[in-house]
Amino acid sequence: MSIKLRGSHKIAIGGAFLASATYFGWQGYSAKVVDNLVFPQLKPGKFTIVGVNTGKGYKVLVSNQVAQLVELENGVDNFGNEDIEAATSEQSLGSKRRVPLRDMLESLQGNEASLGRLVTALNDTLRNAEMPAIEVIWTAEDLVKALDGDPALTAKLEKNLNVHLNGTPLDEIRPSALRDGIVILAAVPINVSVGGVQSKMLAPIKLPFRPEFAKLVENNYKEEVSPSADMIRGFYVQEARKLADDKRGQQDIIGALRDRINPDVLVLQFAANPNRILENSSVVLTEEFVENASVVETETKRGRKLYNLLLNLNEEGRKRMWQFSRKGTINTTAVRTEGKAKQELLQLLVIYDGVAIAAPRIRHELAQSEISISQIPEKGLVNETADALNKKQTP
Repeated sequence: MSIKLRGSHKIAIGGAFLASATYFGWQGYSAKVVDNLVFPQLKPGKFTIVGVNTGKGYKVLVSNQVAQLVELENGVDNFGNEDIEAATSEQSLGSKRRVPLRDMLESLQGNEASLGRLVTALNDTLRNAEMPAIEVIWTAEDLVKALDGDPALTAKLEKNLNVHLNGTPLDEIRPSALRDGIVILAAVPINVSVGGVQSKMLAPIKLPFRPEFAKLVENNYKEEVSPSADMIRGFYVQEARKLADDKRGQQDIIGALRDRINPDVLVLQFAANPNRILENSSVVLTEEFVENASVVETETKRGRKLYNLLLNLNEEGRKRMWQFSRKGTINTTAVRTEGKAKQELLQLLVIYDGVAIAAPRIRHELAQSEISISQIPEKGLVNETADALNKKQTP
């Protein structure tokens, strides 16, 4: 049995074959030119383009004309499948944890203080901790000495907590110690790639600590606006007698404080969220790779002014962007979400001086030396960015 093709069918098949050959030919050429290039990792600059894998529990959203990186609840996208171009209100962002971009970039530069702020912002326990009005600070080093039996520091610590380290109350009553306790300066060890070098950084955090005995005493009068000294003394004695009668309520102060400064415990408690965002973010370009920049004003059908930032890249910058954009298009996967196919794409954050002025998605390969970051709503920011990039090139 033979089948004869009509002329129109031959043309259609020929066109499909040509398109397929062109596509795979381009893929082969691109792979040969850029896929195997190995570039040194970059530290962020004043102008930075960061690539973010938004399939790892984060999403980029726009609020008040500024792009923000927010953490999804349980790693699930509850915002729907709208593009970044669809602005999102403050109400819809709600209480989602927002990634402080300046601190994220400075962490990738090796700044430990910024890493500490990033860790705090991404952990509800730290972010929502109630700090006393007057912070009685204890460093981890001094705490270790006190817990190991240094006479002066042990006495000072017991006075600040208003309990002995074995959990029993002191003979004296210090209302401020009962109310405030202490604030511990601890450090969370986190491995961060700083310019391609794995560095163990210590992220400083603050942990308030009050003994359980102090909380029990306060529970008796916490509804009072101005509890008297006699009232506090009476409840203190009452709770002390209860503790003397039943020592099962006696807290292991030493163990509790050692846990607060134990690096292994701190990593388990607080390192997962910052690790996830740092491991899934990479610096694609900085101002070093931009030869010049310009701004083009556009207007929507409704008369709204938007701005395109045009960047002319040097040769290395072009290849860096080309290579990264191929990762975002070749590795695109279709995911079924509520019956709809959703593409998970790498996304860019265009950041100037710690503010994300744009968040374009990568929808195709970017192989040209000129790239256009389009539809930026904030005129002042885009002009300031272009001016700074051009001044950098001025001798």
